[in-house]
Amino acid sequence: MNNIAVKYGLIIGGVSIGILLAKYLIDPKLVFTTLNLWSLFATLITLALLYIAATKVRAQKGGLITFGEAFKSTFITYLVSAFMGMFAFTILMFLIDPSLQDIAAEAQIEASEKTMRFMGASENEILEASEQLEEMEVNPILNFFIGFINAALFFGLPISAVIGAIVKRTPKQTA
Repeated sequence: MNNIAVKYGLIIGGVSIGILLAKYLIDPKLVFTTLNLWSLFATLITLALLYIAATKVRAQKGGLITFGEAFKSTFITYLVSAFMGMFAFTILMFLIDPSLQDIAAEAQIEASEKTMRFMGASENEILEASEQLEEMEVNPILNFFIGFINAALFFGLPISAVIGAIVKRTPKQTA
């Protein structure tokens, strides 16, 4: 089971890194925008490969798998891929092209301003929040771990649970 989970995690991680590099080469701002076709494509590929990995584990177990086993294998697959993606992102942003930090800060400020305007904040509040964001120091190691934990908790866990529920297959009980 773990060999399949790790193998597919490496495949998904490689695809994610490829998409990250493509976005970076086309326009570095794309790296920090989530509502675009690139992100949709990456998400669909990830979901499909997570599902395929779980069905391969089920097939390896003779066609039967509990929810827990399916969840575990899917989550391991996701963790491997998320680690690879976050590691590549961190290397790109802090070692290969540190100017991405400025682009990330701009994207974060723009997103915060849009959200604050939507919530009815005054221009002074928006300006103050923007200035605070500009002054923040970014720690690459902390950034990596926060990104990895967020990805695992807010995407990996729920998706693994859904795929685990879909893929599970237990023997029919007869009365």
